[in-house]
Amino acid sequence: MTISESYPFATAHDGKKIPIVDDGLGAKGELHNAVMVVGAEGGSTINVTIQLKDVLGVDLAKAASVWAFLSADAAGLAVDANAMSTAPAIGTDGDMKIALTWFMFLLTSEADGDIDIDFVDSGTNSHYLVLVMPNGRHVVSGVITHT
Repeated sequence: MTISESYPFATAHDGKKIPIVDDGLGAKGELHNAVMVVGAEGGSTINVTIQLKDVLGVDLAKAASVWAFLSADAAGLAVDANAMSTAPAIGTDGDMKIALTWFMFLLTSEADGDIDIDFVDSGTNSHYLVLVMPNGRHVVSGVITHT
């Protein structure tokens, strides 16, 4: 069988091309990964942009939802219950439903896979935004530090 664009593939750790099984957790065009950029603090606001991607690293071309939480550690192992002084809110892209106080969220992207969140805190806190991918894998942002 020839591996081609009609038969999606990924590059394995050894550089070989392996076919991607369409199990709904890693299919071409389906949510598999995310790239996050933590912006600089402006006033007391830090904006975090999120681009949802498929297994091939291509930006999603449809809306998707992902669970997210704030963590105190870079590995994203635990929910950080030390909420910020103000509830986070969507900047310009996507939708957010706060599930638990101000540190657990259900995020929904726009039709191009974009989400952006404004984190506001008048104190000095550091958090990491953790996205939970459909297969349970965590994607952790850089540190979000209010000074």
